[in-house]
Amino acid sequence: MAKLVRSAPAKQSSLDPSPTWLLKDCIDLLSPYLTHLFNASLSSGCVPDLFKVAYITPLLNKPGTDVDAVENYRPVSNLSVLSKTLERAVTQQLELYLGILRTSSATSVGLQEGPRLLLK
Repeated sequence: MAKLVRSAPAKQSSLDPSPTWLLKDCIDLLSPYLTHLFNASLSSGCVPDLFKVAYITPLLNKPGTDVDAVENYRPVSNLSVLSKTLERAVTQQLELYLGILRTSSATSVGLQEGPRLLLK
């Protein structure tokens, strides 16, 4: 947990209750509580409601396009640091699992790198 928080960018959202640098400075103290929160979220399959709130900013797709046309904008969501940390933890675990699965299935079935058969 501490490693994930320390590796997070220094950016923060207006939704964050405290500055990112403070979270990073206090992560050794907060890590057991955050770990418990994240594990409870993952085991129950429920993400805390505050983690689902985003600050949305419309950004112009291409410079020079009509700024008055709504279709020339795309939404960019800014989530809280803790929400992004949970997302990175899940991504990391999923990539690890898929890597193990890919390795074990390739060795157990005798598959080699190259063209793949797609099953439908």
